[in-house]
Amino acid sequence: MTVPVTFPYNMFGATDGSNPTSIQGAIDQGNNGSVDGDTQFSQLIAASTFSYFHPSYKDGATSISGINDSRQYRGYPHIVIQNSLRYSLQPQAVCSNSTGIYYTDKATIRFTTATVIFSNSTGTTFATAGYYSNGTHRRYWTGTQFTTTALCSSGNPVRYRYYITGGGYGYLTSQFSGTWCGASGVALDTQVYNASNSNVAGTTDNIFYTTSTGSTTYGGGGLGRYYCISTISGQNTNSIVSKQYTVISSNGSGLDAGIWACNGGIFPY
Repeated sequence: MTVPVTFPYNMFGATDGSNPTSIQGAIDQGNNGSVDGDTQFSQLIAASTFSYFHPSYKDGATSISGINDSRQYRGYPHIVIQNSLRYSLQPQAVCSNSTGIYYTDKATIRFTTATVIFSNSTGTTFATAGYYSNGTHRRYWTGTQFTTTALCSSGNPVRYRYYITGGGYGYLTSQFSGTWCGASGVALDTQVYNASNSNVAGTTDNIFYTTSTGSTTYGGGGLGRYYCISTISGQNTNSIVSKQYTVISSNGSGLDAGIWACNGGIFPY
């Protein structure tokens, strides 16, 4: 916990962890035991760590000698540590996604106890809402706070069924035309499963599987290869009302999605 960024808050408080939002309690949190028994503001300043002052509230101070106002302690201790974390909008995908650089108030190994996550190194911009993972745990971030934590290995995967063009045609390598738009069309006769719930646009962030609970991915044709896709069985490319397509990589990754027209080409979401 940190000193609140809005008033009121206390200057003095317990240093046993029960009042971490007072200035004294926050300093103790950043440097345990350093302010036990202190009763003067000057003592609190002397025990403070300058790098823990929030850049938005230290009022231009460049060293501890520039700290002279209790308002400069808003957001203290502001601890920002660079971490390699995975991100996704879907809980099933986040633990296996590639890593990116984010910033939290705890090291990666202690990710489960972090209270904030930022997208910049100064810790002034909150990271985008979604799921984050250190490869062992996944947590949901609302954009302002973490709300859930779970092991990557916990829970059964939740995947939703889609129907794509398969058979002897599969995909096209250019704009949709010819056989796809004939009177009989091409059957959407191949079932695939994805974590996006009836949302083709969302499949680009997820893996396609051959079954709803298995681990076998669907091997697609990759960029430039378009599959017609629907959530409704028994359709073909001529009868389907909402013409949608997806692009699937050879390892099952959803790479792209959009709508298509017989004579108008493709239109990505």
